[in-house]
Amino acid sequence: MKWFAGIAFATSLIVMPAVAHAESAPIDTKVEIQKIATEWMNAYNKKDAATIGQIYTDDAIFSNPGWTASGRAAIQESLGKEFAADIFKYTSITVDQSQRVGDLNYSQGTWTADMKGPDGKNLPVNGHWLIVSKCQGQKCLALIHNGNVAMPPPK
Repeated sequence: MKWFAGIAFATSLIVMPAVAHAESAPIDTKVEIQKIATEWMNAYNKKDAATIGQIYTDDAIFSNPGWTASGRAAIQESLGKEFAADIFKYTSITVDQSQRVGDLNYSQGTWTADMKGPDGKNLPVNGHWLIVSKCQGQKCLALIHNGNVAMPPPK
């Protein structure tokens, strides 16, 4: 009986670290985040700030070259102002990497859009984005969203 207790104890020393590692090992969430990114783009192009706002936590921070807003309400208000200017229409948002570790999800990728130039003609623009999301169960909401615009090459 002592040998059984010894084997059970030894097995627990092997299994417990493996289970702990499995719980903290990164989980690839690229497919799920690509779906959310596409929903974000579609809502943006429809000028639907309320739908976009539901993707963020109440205390989220959204920062891009034109503005920075803290909190879901401020993000929706800033998006409303951006929509009124009618400058951007996204043509693609791509998730390059996304993984969840514990209750945080890290994702990053690229975007392309048409932007109205000073002459009213559309110019193709692109950039990168990075989002850190806070997760509870299977639901993750954006906590930090940072986007940039690629600068044109110097002439």
